Amino acid sequence: MQRRHRKIVVWTALFTVCIAPFAPLLSFGRESPGLDVVEVTPSKVAYVPGDTVLVGLHLRIPAGYHLYGNPLGAGIGRPLSIRIEGAAGVEWVDIKKIPPERFTPAFGPWVWAYEKEAVFFLRGVARMVGDVRGSIIIDALICNTSCYPLHYSIPFTVRIDSAAQPQEVFASNQKMLVFLSDSKETMMPGSIASPAAAVEAASSLAAITGIGARHAEAIPAWHYRPREMRTGFHLLTALLFAFLAGIILNAMPCVLPVLGIKILSLSRGNENRATVRVRSLAFASGVLAVFMVLAALTAFANYTWGKQFQDPRALTAIIAIIVVFALGLFDVYTLIIPAGLANLPQGREGRFAGHFFQGIFATLLATPCSGPFLGAVLAWSVTQAPHVIFLVYGALGLGMSFPYVLLATNRSVMRWIPKPGRWMEDGKRIMGFLLLGFAAYLLAGLPAGRIAGTALFCIAVAFAVVLYARLVPWNASFSRRLLAVFASLVITAGGGYLSFFVFHPAQVMTGSAGSTSGGEASAIWNGFSADSLIRANEEGRSAIVDFTAAWCLNCHYNFITALNTPEVITLIRQKNILALKADMTMPNPVQDSLLHSLGSQSLPFLAIFPGENPYKPIVMRDIVRKKTVIKALRELK
Repeated sequence: MQRRHRKIVVWTALFTVCIAPFAPLLSFGRESPGLDVVEVTPSKVAYVPGDTVLVGLHLRIPAGYHLYGNPLGAGIGRPLSIRIEGAAGVEWVDIKKIPPERFTPAFGPWVWAYEKEAVFFLRGVARMVGDVRGSIIIDALICNTSCYPLHYSIPFTVRIDSAAQPQEVFASNQKMLVFLSDSKETMMPGSIASPAAAVEAASSLAAITGIGARHAEAIPAWHYRPREMRTGFHLLTALLFAFLAGIILNAMPCVLPVLGIKILSLSRGNENRATVRVRSLAFASGVLAVFMVLAALTAFANYTWGKQFQDPRALTAIIAIIVVFALGLFDVYTLIIPAGLANLPQGREGRFAGHFFQGIFATLLATPCSGPFLGAVLAWSVTQAPHVIFLVYGALGLGMSFPYVLLATNRSVMRWIPKPGRWMEDGKRIMGFLLLGFAAYLLAGLPAGRIAGTALFCIAVAFAVVLYARLVPWNASFSRRLLAVFASLVITAGGGYLSFFVFHPAQVMTGSAGSTSGGEASAIWNGFSADSLIRANEEGRSAIVDFTAAWCLNCHYNFITALNTPEVITLIRQKNILALKADMTMPNPVQDSLLHSLGSQSLPFLAIFPGENPYKPIVMRDIVRKKTVIKALRELK
């Protein structure tokens, strides 16, 4: 009898030892918790063939449970699998997802997992007309003290119509828009059988959506959770910081020439107070108009601060505009606007259209610069609803225009400005030279082969302006003005054709074309490489990435005063830190994705990845201090 009992004890012990590792996967007598499908909805009511299709899937996870992610991480478990069945009328490309969090279970290494909720966006290209029906198949593992395998088949329908109206569903669903802005990573759906098919589908999507082939390259799935990635703001706090950031923008080197011009215009002693006020309000209107356009681009087109400087065509146009404004400061021309537009006295001092364009011009020059508060406020605003983005950008515009309105409406402040005199003419010429110097500086932000062509185009534009001023005296007739405008446009168009369709291709053919290298200022700083950064993270080597651009003055200021100093370079060498410069002068999808995943929408931006925990990098926005950088580097192991 005792022998029999011993056998029972031994077999029970063996059974317990064998089954214990798998106990979390079993659910004897317990009801398996499930995922709550909050919503599955396309981004539009209907698509036309060739449209980019987005289907949002929002899942809620029971309290206290976590859903394994994909990739899985260093631990064990079942990685999340999502595949698409049916829906053959859409060519599926990838799935955008909100990144999972790093989760450390009671036993074993850490894993990537979701808690509370998980959101995915299936992305593809509409092909066939009709109601496209399919199912999203989810295979996953959800765990608490026990683990439960899950299998879901979630039906969805996409309407494709050759005459569909652009009715945006996501536009009225602010929460899904926020989720979409936070979706920084991608994964391949199971319906794409091979990497070659994925590349082919991505190329097709790129061709249809207007994204160049280089944008269809594989982008790493960044898993970083930076410190200060999301600064939490109350709306009123964000508006206050945006207002202060707008005021500080006036002190940035990009705006200083226009600041001087505006102060000069307020120094004239022969103007009444009403005229000065209207001029300042016109200037403020120009500033606000540009900020409202930027807000619309940010809210509806995923635009980032200063992005227009990444487009060589836009940068060329800005340089040409700067040259035209500089010519005005040298009295080459005088802007004459019909008096009816101003509804003020007939003298030239009463007209305000020129001041409205000055406001537009000042704001365009401000966008390559970033000051205190600006980076954090912009990073917070892009995760908010469109109306909040408009409020934040409006506060930026009010802050930037506030000093000029204050000068025009406050008599005590106006006394700070010197009385009119000879200094005004000299000051105007100095501002003209500053503008020309800034235009020359912006040339460095162009591809090398485009610099000479842009300079030639600016000469043609300058000649056209001089010709117009020469042919049109003060009291010229309408026909004479029309003839002068036609001649100037012909010269400008001819100069553009010779510069960019004749001279520029010849430069490219001779091998002189290239791109700027923002990272050659120091031998210790290397050009950015995603593979190098990922390898350093895996090896436990610390890394530092400086996001910069040739057109960003504050980026160069940071590099000279804080990053390329002997003390910082010594620390980088002593601690074997990988130093990378991410040059954002031209669009780069990999660098853009990393910048956005780190929670930034503006430059300058610095990220330090500690070797012991690279997935929680330290981020620094805008102007940085050398002491702050040194302190962060010294804390690295």
